[in-house]
Amino acid sequence: MLQSAILLPVFAQVAFTFVLMMWMGVARVGAVNRRDVRLKDIALGQKNWGDKVTAISNSFSSQFELPVLFYAVVALLAVTGYTTGFQLMLAWAFVALRIVHVVIYCTTNNLRHRLGVFTLGAFVLMIMWAALALQVISGGV
Repeated sequence: MLQSAILLPVFAQVAFTFVLMMWMGVARVGAVNRRDVRLKDIALGQKNWGDKVTAISNSFSSQFELPVLFYAVVALLAVTGYTTGFQLMLAWAFVALRIVHVVIYCTTNNLRHRLGVFTLGAFVLMIMWAALALQVISGGV
């Protein structure tokens, strides 16, 4: 049961990434349609996008940074059979913290809050890796 359950937070993280991608597309098209930005000014990059579009774009891009380590640890948990309830709880916590991080970034962008949530998510991920390492070293659950 836990072996397949550990994939559910991954599905949630992937779905969240796709939602961000669609949100980014809508925001970019909207900015162009409102003439907030000209196509020739963004054809080679996003430096001329407005703050809101940039925040959404950066949030989308960040889903391919720290979450890569999340995907790797979950894959290893699934194939080794070392998934525990604790690991499952940590996986859901990581996904929730990623969502909160994006909400903060794309709304208030309070750097202190954003950094705190990012750091907590990174810490949760480190614990996942450390717990897996300990399970492997000790020979199992």
